[in-house]
Amino acid sequence: MTLRSRLIGAFLLLLIITLGGSYFAMYVMLQQSAFAEYRSRATSLTEIFSLVGQYTVEVAESTDAIIGKQMVAQAMLASHMVDVAENRAEMSSEEIAQRLMDITERSVVDEFWITDEKGYAYLRTQEDVEFTFGRTGLRESQSEPFMELLETQSGQVEQRAMPREYDGRVFKYAGVSGLDRPRIVQVGYEAKTLQDLSRGIDPTRLTESVIGKASILGVQVLVPDGDNFPKVLADHADSDILGESWASLCADLPVVLETGETRFDQTGNVLSFLVPGEGRHGPFAILISYDASGAKRFVRRGALIMVLVTAAVLVIGTILSVRLARSISNPLERVATEAVEIGKGDFGRQVTVGGVRETRLLANAFNSMTRSLGQYVVDLRRATVARERIESELRIASEVQRSMMPKELPRISGVELAAYSQPARVVGGDFYDLQLLGNGLLELTIGDVAGKGMPAALLASQSLSLLRLAGEDALNLETLVERGNRLFERAVESGGNFVTMFGAIYDPTQCLLTFVNAGHPPPILLRSKCEPSPVSRVSTYPLGVVESLNATEQRVRMKDGDSLILFTDGITEAQDSNYALYGEERLLDCLSHCDGCGPEEIVHAIRNSVLSFTGGHEQSDDLSLVVIRVNQQAA
Repeated sequence: MTLRSRLIGAFLLLLIITLGGSYFAMYVMLQQSAFAEYRSRATSLTEIFSLVGQYTVEVAESTDAIIGKQMVAQAMLASHMVDVAENRAEMSSEEIAQRLMDITERSVVDEFWITDEKGYAYLRTQEDVEFTFGRTGLRESQSEPFMELLETQSGQVEQRAMPREYDGRVFKYAGVSGLDRPRIVQVGYEAKTLQDLSRGIDPTRLTESVIGKASILGVQVLVPDGDNFPKVLADHADSDILGESWASLCADLPVVLETGETRFDQTGNVLSFLVPGEGRHGPFAILISYDASGAKRFVRRGALIMVLVTAAVLVIGTILSVRLARSISNPLERVATEAVEIGKGDFGRQVTVGGVRETRLLANAFNSMTRSLGQYVVDLRRATVARERIESELRIASEVQRSMMPKELPRISGVELAAYSQPARVVGGDFYDLQLLGNGLLELTIGDVAGKGMPAALLASQSLSLLRLAGEDALNLETLVERGNRLFERAVESGGNFVTMFGAIYDPTQCLLTFVNAGHPPPILLRSKCEPSPVSRVSTYPLGVVESLNATEQRVRMKDGDSLILFTDGITEAQDSNYALYGEERLLDCLSHCDGCGPEEIVHAIRNSVLSFTGGHEQSDDLSLVVIRVNQQAA
């Protein structure tokens, strides 16, 4: 058999195997995709049921807490009213009781219970009930927690909604101590709203809402104790088929709840799933059935299309394989031996063949490729060595730069600190410094070197060292900045380099911040319950621009709860995919939602806001943050 015949046969066999395998794989994938879609729907519905159950309880608890706060306030008002009525207006007990009953008729409060020093409710809206707190004789009396109010003048008790002891109605009670003398002032509310909320968003109503949608034939919620929710079926569902399918799955309920695995059953066109879930009160499972006839039609239609496409491809492939075999068989035979040797790495070997023009062109191209490949291997080895050396140097530079920054933030009484720095490349031109001075003062510095990458990183490290050197015996910030400017000019002789810097000293005993700004973006002052704003826009030239900066100290007195956010322009100049800037307004808007937040929370909020704005777009500048917060309670 000739090479040409073998190539044609091999091509046809490969084509048939490929098409057959593709057909089988596609058919299986269609079936699995349809099954996975229904399984995904069942799992999603189970998660929704779990969330609804949690939401039901959380809403009831939140509502109970809100109502409880209101009831405490109402009890406090009642305490004031009784004090005024008895001691100033000199109203009788009957008149006071009548006023309290008028209040219950016009408000959400259903009952008032006001006692004397011994706990006897002599003022009450339930006239037919004689009641003394703490004397019910029950083991866990509903009124017993309120007895402590007789022993204090500023106590308050809030009780969750529970069935009342003498008639079983669900009531919520709250009470406070008397103002003029030891007494209990209690208000009661029948918790109808809480019960209506729980009934209004239970799983049964959710089950009824999904039936008949997305091919759902039936749904039932199952729980381990057997007290299951009612099953809900679509009007067109075959109850006999569903019953057969559900019976086998219900028997697997204990195993499903224990292992967490989903079970399924297919009976005719009905596809049923038993999916485990975890609710607020324990595990449960969702039994759900779908009408799978539509999915079967989809798979059959897809299989038919694949058969037609396969037949067409097979015919075209036969024709092309014959032509292709003729065009490549002879050149392949002639270069096969030499190609094996070249494949072993002997790139200096040349292929010599005769024949038609195409054969010679193939040989020449093959020879040119081997020469180029040999040269490429040599160049690749050199480039790999050079790249590894550069990467090693960058890693060392990054480690050196990180070592210049404070490894641990200083700890100072009454102050919370946080810092973050992210270079645009492996190394960057941002730097910051926080040091605890010997006299108990805190020194803060943040700066930004013009440029980025390795040159900016070297200047940033040099600038930080120079500023530390300038501040060793500086009497004030003005002296430090002027010395730093002169040292920077001497150290950097080439023009065009400068450093923006914000330096500050914080006195925790006076909550006084003294600062100097040398061309740096003004920090943001976040005062409690106030809109954030720049601390001051007054600034002098950056370091390295002029010989004398004439820097002037500025001061601001901070209060407990205030935060100062120092940042570099990489924050405000961050860009999205359309090259729009993040800007100061977005930063102020982000900080307006950080009232009361700690420094780490503020850093996290700014980072998330910038990342959300940029959307993963590569940034061209370094990002740095330093946050100081006054917290005298932590002193």
